[in-house]
Amino acid sequence: MQLSDPPRAGTPEGAALGIELRFPELSDVDGLYAAVQESFPELHPWMGWCHQGYSRQETLEFIIAQAQARTDGSGFEFLIVGEEGQILGVCGVNGIDAEAGTANLGYWIRTSATGRGLATEAVQRLVRWTFEHTPVERIEIRAAKDNVGSRRVAAKAGAHQRKVLEGGLEVGDRTYDAVVFTLERPGS
Repeated sequence: MQLSDPPRAGTPEGAALGIELRFPELSDVDGLYAAVQESFPELHPWMGWCHQGYSRQETLEFIIAQAQARTDGSGFEFLIVGEEGQILGVCGVNGIDAEAGTANLGYWIRTSATGRGLATEAVQRLVRWTFEHTPVERIEIRAAKDNVGSRRVAAKAGAHQRKVLEGGLEVGDRTYDAVVFTLERPGS
């Protein structure tokens, strides 16, 4: 799959918040690991990969895996980077099924950067990028029913709540009821 540049600050839709979305690089390991460590209490309940003992090595493995996912077209994870280069979070589409035209979307913002609309802005820009650069026709966001912040971001980003699935979200050894949101390619 051929890619053009990911969404960046300076575009009309990104200039106001001063963020950049870019693919992770090996040099981002320490900055991304620091963001996860800072945000562990908030991430741990909702992100299966964020567990006690999460390591710098796992951060490195994530970055390496993303390069392969981009190559095979199965996922596109972006770092959310602030004006001064600090990693503020991650936003990505994964589980891309080109034949079915579907993908999942996930996001998180480091604790010290929450409450400023960054996740909503990143999701909106990623959705536009996904529809422009992939065969995806429908994006799904699954948020735990109790994860009010994540549900709020999905709604503010323009996703439509479709249903609630009892036990529809597994995070590590925990199961949550999931609120399912969707975004459709314009004109579909």
